[in-house]
Amino acid sequence: MKRILTLVSLLMTFISLSSWGADAGCGLGSVIISKNSKGLQLLAMTTNHIFLSQPLGITSGTSGCSSSGIVMKDKEIQYYVEVNQSEITRQMSMGKGEKIETLASLYGCNSESSKQNFIEVSRTEFGKIQPHTQVKPNEFIENLNQVINENSARLADCHMS
Repeated sequence: MKRILTLVSLLMTFISLSSWGADAGCGLGSVIISKNSKGLQLLAMTTNHIFLSQPLGITSGTSGCSSSGIVMKDKEIQYYVEVNQSEITRQMSMGKGEKIETLASLYGCNSESSKQNFIEVSRTEFGKIQPHTQVKPNEFIENLNQVINENSARLADCHMS
């Protein structure tokens, strides 16, 4: 029995290594390991494989998975901000730009007027969203979400789910 478990573990590790550069996706591994480094994502991916949490999460819509197989919005927003934060903050402070428009779309602001409202709110509340120069992506998103909640009446046309 011990040999079988060892073999299964090695096999899952090999499968995980075959997609080294990819994000772990959803599942138990991504819930308990959220840092986005290659080594930790490998560990998260291995955890997902060993516990079969990804298929179960996708089926049930839990563990950061959606039943449609699409990355949940909050994970999509988090990834987008991590990759584009410096450009987003620059455009947010100016009140215009493609990156901030895309962020508005990720928050469900799909019409031109709702995007403009989102951009204007983020510009006027920029000091709350980016209170200092070294704001980490998670803190940036938390601050932005708080500003959005405080301005929910102005952003009623955005369908954030």
